[in-house]
Amino acid sequence: DPLRRPARPTNAAPPHRNHRTAALSPKLDPNKFQIWKYQREEGVRLKKESTGMGSEALHAVKIYRHLLKSVKKHIGQEDYKRHFRDFITEEFKESRALSDPANIQNKLKLARDYAYLLNSVHHHKELLFSYNIAVDRSDEVKRILGKSAASVGLQLPEVYQP
Repeated sequence: DPLRRPARPTNAAPPHRNHRTAALSPKLDPNKFQIWKYQREEGVRLKKESTGMGSEALHAVKIYRHLLKSVKKHIGQEDYKRHFRDFITEEFKESRALSDPANIQNKLKLARDYAYLLNSVHHHKELLFSYNIAVDRSDEVKRILGKSAASVGLQLPEVYQP
């Protein structure tokens, strides 16, 4: 059949997006975080270091990053709002010393729920703006105009208010 794709030989490797890194990509143990060192001239991979970082720790790091991204996106990253990020960082640092698994899970659930709340409130606000439901749209109009101007390489002038 001329429309069918030719079969790949059985001994051929599966196609990769980047053929240069395909041979060097390490297989990671899901329960350990492994750091690899590569020797370019020989193309040999050497295990440099293996830490006993379990899947719980990787899960906590994922939640921590997600929460910081949500705070950065929805609260902002100005200096006067830095106390939000500092509080989150301190809470996660203090939680390192915890040994009770139930307490750790409760703190992770709280962090995940707070990130979800930030994202949901922002999404709800966008929906209200899009449906024109009795909200002040002046900030939204400024934001849309700013995005439109930025897309063509311009900036909106700041309006002088006495």
